[in-house]
Amino acid sequence: MHDTGALQGKDGHALRSYEFAKEYFKKNNITIENIEQVLEAIKIHSDGFNTDNIIALALIIADKLDIKYTRVAKAGQKVIGNRQFLNILDIEITILLKKYLKQLNLFVIKLIKIIKY
Repeated sequence: MHDTGALQGKDGHALRSYEFAKEYFKKNNITIENIEQVLEAIKIHSDGFNTDNIIALALIIADKLDIKYTRVAKAGQKVIGNRQFLNILDIEITILLKKYLKQLNLFVIKLIKIIKY
């Protein structure tokens, strides 16, 4: 849902996605815990990591996890920073569950990037 606005182009897609999600939740009577944080996460997911919204940070990281050489369009190869994605063959994610402070479960995410040379 966070990239639905990209159907009309990448520029401004996060705001369009936010507006779509907000209307979709309302129209379908969807109520979720922390809905304002979820909507804000959708709205700011392309703005970088400078946020205190933990849901936004999770979305930003998750959004980057599937970037690899097959996802970079020819136009994107001209963008500084995107060319480096052409070197990523695959991404493997391991999630470890660990008990922390009695009842708190802490998820540790370990990313292993396999780089093409």
